[in-house]
Amino acid sequence: MNNEIVWVTSDGVTYTVNRASPTGANSRSLTSFAFPDDGSSWQLVDSGNFPGQTDRIFYTDYDSTSGKAKLYYIATDVTNAAGVSVATISGSNAWAVGMTRPSTCNPECETLILHWNGTAWSTTPTGMTDTLINVWGSGPSDVWAVGYSATNAGSVLHWNGTTWSAVPNVSAMALFGVWESGPSDVWAVGNQGTTVHWNGTAWSTVPSGTTQYLVRVWGSGSGDVWTVGNGGALLHWTGTAWSSVVAPTTSALSGVWGSAAGDVWTVGDAALGSVFHWNGSGWSSVSIGPLL
Repeated sequence: MNNEIVWVTSDGVTYTVNRASPTGANSRSLTSFAFPDDGSSWQLVDSGNFPGQTDRIFYTDYDSTSGKAKLYYIATDVTNAAGVSVATISGSNAWAVGMTRPSTCNPECETLILHWNGTAWSTTPTGMTDTLINVWGSGPSDVWAVGYSATNAGSVLHWNGTTWSAVPNVSAMALFGVWESGPSDVWAVGNQGTTVHWNGTAWSTVPSGTTQYLVRVWGSGSGDVWTVGNGGALLHWTGTAWSSVVAPTTSALSGVWGSAAGDVWTVGDAALGSVFHWNGSGWSSVSIGPLL
């Protein structure tokens, strides 16, 4: 079992999602999610199983009555969706990306982009066959999605508030993660240690100092950005260059998120899942207790 996702809500509640190995043919199981209950412990809650070719979109909401964040999923409208990632602009404006997964793709599967209007999800036709892995937006007129093409070159799409458009020749390598502090500061990361940056005018390749797969990226601002990946790859951007940080694991890290420069979380693939926390001066392992 591994932890695949981590994110922190605006009120400071941290989530991580564990996904078990399939329990049967064509089945997938989300066994639990965890979040700090009293500021010092993690509460694990069974989130149920779902079978077959229907993935689910997950999103969070904060319940002011109970004082806790909630994790929801939408079971419909994403049948045959694979690799779904969600970016929430507001409660009535969210984007999900991935790849359609019908039983037969003739000749190829289609790029998946879904939009949430506060009531329902709708599919946005793209006419593309690229696989999209991650999506991020700074506002209703500035959303980026990244992934890869049939030749494993990087795929980058941008939403300007009206239409999605492909941005060509950003990277020869597949891209797996995207994050932005604003319209003129966007990072994407990917295969072979690829890191590319958008300055509001053009994309450029920035040396990362590693050849490990980088899968997710997050920052508290333009001068404080983290990216994680295979082999415990953990890199920090301080405004001028990427530097390698000694990670508390050599296993793959698959998610990174935070609420501030001194409160960053990363999760990964160590036995039974792993969770690590940055307090502004160092990384430490955090126990999430026994799994359900």
